Formats: sequence, structure tokens, C-alpha cells
Amino acid sequence: MYRIGNNNHPNNIKKFNLFLKDKNYESAYNYCKYQRDSLYNVQLNILDNYKTKLSTKVFQLIKIDCWSQNNQRVIDQCSVPFMIEGQADFRDAAKKIFFKYYSSYNTSPSDNDSLLLKSYNYCDFLIAKEVAFARLSKTENPKNDDVNFKKINDEINSHYRVGIIKDKIKLLAFLNIDRSKQGDFINCIDEAIDEAKVGRIQFALSQIKNANELGANAYPFKFPDKDGKEISLNNFKGKLIIIDFWFTGCHGCLGMAEALKPIIESYKSNPHIAFVSISIDRDKNLWIKSLKEEMYSSKYEINLLEGMNGHSSFVKNYNIDSYPTLLIISKQGKIITTSPPDPRTDKTSFIDFLTQHL
Repeated sequence: MYRIGNNNHPNNIKKFNLFLKDKNYESAYNYCKYQRDSLYNVQLNILDNYKTKLSTKVFQLIKIDCWSQNNQRVIDQCSVPFMIEGQADFRDAAKKIFFKYYSSYNTSPSDNDSLLLKSYNYCDFLIAKEVAFARLSKTENPKNDDVNFKKINDEINSHYRVGIIKDKIKLLAFLNIDRSKQGDFINCIDEAIDEAKVGRIQFALSQIKNANELGANAYPFKFPDKDGKEISLNNFKGKLIIIDFWFTGCHGCLGMAEALKPIIESYKSNPHIAFVSISIDRDKNLWIKSLKEEMYSSKYEINLLEGMNGHSSFVKNYNIDSYPTLLIISKQGKIITTSPPDPRTDKTSFIDFLTQHL
């Protein structure tokens, strides 16, 4: 795996960049696919050296992982032009190449579903393909790369019958979404739970529902403030809680803090609301420095340190993996939402939302 990992990047991207410079986008994408296929063959040659030393199962799993990872990289490249305005030709080429290579659902490195399910990368490749289908099939507002979760869910349903592979793809879809842009995901969770076979995947789907469903009990937390005093959920009984998750160096977190500061100050005398900032910084000194600079939070917030890079049970319970993220908890200690109106783009709606729940 060490040797394969060190052969995980195309050796020559100059030709790819030259195609882009000449606006020969289709050739650029074909070359990208060619490079990834070539890299896959290099990895297979490395793997073949160990064929007699590995079990057949492990050998096949590594092969599936390599195939999946390289093809996912091509799909990721196809998404790039949809994040750039005014790139119609670039987008058209991306769509053409994507559908040329990935529209068939018979494309697979193995016909053994058990191995495909156990693969570390295969279902990640499949969900990347489903998101790409949802994005690249859009005709409206082509400069916008956002797609709602229902569209992704519909694509999965249209391509897969009921089964364990579909269950895992659905689970990954729920785990990997951008909650600030795809808040409709909670509307699709019951369907996924009902279809899933009883077992770990169904249990994980149920956990996601319980963690995010309106009215669910908030998951308890206990984190230290800058003086080392531990603050828990119980300290905020009877208050509407707005939690801002961030880390030092996060550009989006700077914008969120800037948008929140005047709002927080306007509520500083209201005893029924609490603004809490939770940093996932591992380095306490770095966090203290950021607090002093007041770039990521304000003095009117309760500033706490998770300190585990987002791996605490509290953060993981809500599957938070993008920052900043806002979590709103009611005065009764119930989940209201993990995707409220974004104060950076719609301050009025955010304030109205808070007023509604005070």
C-alpha cells in the first residue's frame, strides 16, 4: 500500500494544462482519463509483485480500491467547471466526458458484490458518480454547482434496486452532504431507513435521523472555556442556543464570525438566548490567540474548545465535516436545525428565524 500510495498522482500534468490553456477541454479530459488509466496499470504491476503473498480476497480488494480511486479522481475533475462562472465550453466538455465514461452502470472492477461492499473506496466512487449525475444533468442556472439532496436521492433511486450496495451509497450520501446547502436531506431519511436491511447501515441511518430530526434531544456536550472551566449543555437550560463550529485558518469561518458579531451584540442583554462558539483547534495556544484577535468569534459569545479536530462524540453525532457550521438548539434542549438561514448571505432571514424560536 505504501508503494501504491506513492504512485497515486499522474506524473505529467503539463499536457493537461496545455489543453486547458488552448481551451481544448475535451482533449484535456480525455487525457486526464488516459493518465488515470495508465496510473491504474502501474499500480496493478506493483500489486502483482505481491500476488503470491496476499490472500485472494485482500489482493482483489486492493485492486478494487485502486480502480475506484482513480476513476473518482476523473469524476471530481468533471465537477470543477461547474464551480466557475462563464465556462460554458468547459462545462459542456466535462458533461460529455462524464457521460462517455460513466453513464453505464455495468462498469465495475469486480462482479463480486461482497468484495465491492467491503472495498474502502468503491462506494465512495459510486456516490461521487451520483452527485455528478445530479449536478451535470442540471439545465437551469448552470453557473451554480449546488444541487439539493432530493436530486441526489432521485438519481440513486433511478440507478439502483433495493440492496446492500444501495444502502451503503445512501448512507455515504447522508454523511457527505453540505448541510448548509442541502437541508432537505432529512426529508429523504425515512425512505432510506425503510429500504435498508436490518444491520449496521440501517442503524447508522437511524442515528443520522435521530441526530438531525426536528425535535430530537440535543446531544450533550462538555467542553472547557479559555480558563479551563468545563461548560456543558446543562448550563444553557431555558435558552435558545446558537452554536458556531469553526477552526483557525478557516476562511469561511472568518466570514461567518463577521456576519454574526453585530447580531450577537444586539442580543447581549437578552437572557433567553446564548451564542456559543466551539473551536475544533487541536492547539489550545493557537485557539487562545484566535480568541484574543476576535477574528473567529466575539467576546459576547461563550467560547469553548473541542480540541479534537472534530472527532469528539458531540461533533461526530451531527456528522459535521465542513466549517463553519451552525447548530440551533431550542430552549427545551431540542434540535431545531443544523442548516439555518446563513447570516452571511441573508441576515434578515437569520434574525427572523431566531425571533421565531425565542
